[in-house]
Amino acid sequence: MFRSLAVPEFLAKIDPIKCIRCKRCIQNCGWSVYSWGGDKVLIDTFKCVKCLRCYHYCPEEAITIEDNPVKYRSNANWGFYNIRNIKKQAETGGIPLTGMGSDMPYPVLFDNLLIDACQVTNPSIDPLREPMELRTYLGKKPAKLEFEKGADGKLKLKTKMPPQIKLEVPFIFAPMSYGSISLNAQKTL
Repeated sequence: MFRSLAVPEFLAKIDPIKCIRCKRCIQNCGWSVYSWGGDKVLIDTFKCVKCLRCYHYCPEEAITIEDNPVKYRSNANWGFYNIRNIKKQAETGGIPLTGMGSDMPYPVLFDNLLIDACQVTNPSIDPLREPMELRTYLGKKPAKLEFEKGADGKLKLKTKMPPQIKLEVPFIFAPMSYGSISLNAQKTL
């Protein structure tokens, strides 16, 4: 049987004196932490996520869920969660996902953005400095551009360009495709 090398985050324990073997913990655990072993409840503590459903449904209050005191040795570059996530990714091929609801103290970076425009002047102080633009164009791009000389001798673009949407300030939002929203919403952005 496969045994995970990742240290479990939580330890589920059942007091054998208080337990009346009613099997409510087995019935109510959505993570399959508990199973019946003939005469007692068996615990696979690696699966426990500390949702506390078993704790609340135990009529005798025989279940306790504790944070695992065994931790990986950590340093300034990585800690318990970093090492555990790497081991879990290696075992399952999964990727730890999180968002604004993360239980980790990640900062909300968008609120802390600072644009230091001390070197941006208009007009440029010297010819080495170029203007900074955020403008971008969304749309299919041709593989190459072809030009031809017009009647006046000036170069003209021969390649037919697909439609492009000009964005003065690029916006990145997830998890939806830019094409999945209406044209009015695209123009608003």
